[in-house]
Amino acid sequence: ISNSTVDSRSLTKRLARRFNVLIQKKNLSIMESLFWKVLILLSCKTLIQATSVDQCIDRIIDFSLLDYRARRIGIDRIGGPFNDEIRILSDIQFNCSTIINSVVLGIDVKHNRDPFPSVQIWRPSGNSNYAFVPGSERFIFYTTENVSRTGVYDYPLEPPLEVEPGDLLAFSQPLKENSSVRGFDIESVNFNSHRIGFGDTTADLSVPQINNSLVLVYPILADKQCLHSTSSVNATFIKDKSLLTSFSRFKERRQLLYPELKFSCNGSVTKWIYGAVDMSGTGELPEIQIWRQTDANTYTKLTFSHVSANETEPGTNIHEHYPETPLEFQEGDILGYFQPDEDDSQIVLYAQREGG
Repeated sequence: ISNSTVDSRSLTKRLARRFNVLIQKKNLSIMESLFWKVLILLSCKTLIQATSVDQCIDRIIDFSLLDYRARRIGIDRIGGPFNDEIRILSDIQFNCSTIINSVVLGIDVKHNRDPFPSVQIWRPSGNSNYAFVPGSERFIFYTTENVSRTGVYDYPLEPPLEVEPGDLLAFSQPLKENSSVRGFDIESVNFNSHRIGFGDTTADLSVPQINNSLVLVYPILADKQCLHSTSSVNATFIKDKSLLTSFSRFKERRQLLYPELKFSCNGSVTKWIYGAVDMSGTGELPEIQIWRQTDANTYTKLTFSHVSANETEPGTNIHEHYPETPLEFQEGDILGYFQPDEDDSQIVLYAQREGG
């Protein structure tokens, strides 16, 4: 990445809004950029000011996540999403009064619409009964506009949640088909929780609990001493396990545009880094492209790079390509991608599905 000074107008302008477009070309389709995050890291040497690629295209996948995903190509994901339920985390209990500033989550971000899941506080109400604490619900307002570039979700609670001794944390998940954000759990991990119906406000925790399913939620407290857990789970453990819930795959011939991967300055691309598998064939090559909007409903392909197998280190599935001539772009241009059929392609690029 080439660094220089940054134009204040480019730096402060936030291009975070979504928009829908029509592509007036046969066999083209648009997918929202963070439903499938292409494993591409853009190295940008700008013709005019930019301190780094993050100011030129702030939604691009972080290299740490690209590296992790590329090295795990071919490894199946684990875990699955919640659906129309509340999970009370009986393994995470508070033993003094404090506040929860944020929660570490393992989630998938799918849409930009209601309903959203939430975290809640449940309080003892006698014997083994617990009740939802009114006013303690904090919705997880992630969308494709603020999705994580690293695959790690540490969501700040505004305002923070107050807890008292004996309280429990819960995660409330609407129908997964309708929800923008879906929480995940991973089986075969020693962790205790109770499942109750979505929308319930009371629960009897004397009923059998789930004891082998890790709920990917962990609270970050102002006073760490106030958290009592019977498991060995901590924030780092949740972050690590959250990355295992996603997978990467492209098989069919497809042309995609990413309207949310939008350049906010003028410059040129001098290097592409991507996660891919070398098919050792003689067929077509994928393209990484730059598109420009020509009117309200039309984009035109401006320039592209044919990318081939050039693994930076054997066995990593991380490849790089240096265009013979840097690919110039302007503010407002977007990224595109073409992948031939797997059987007809010299190299297959991969994308992250699930996880945002």
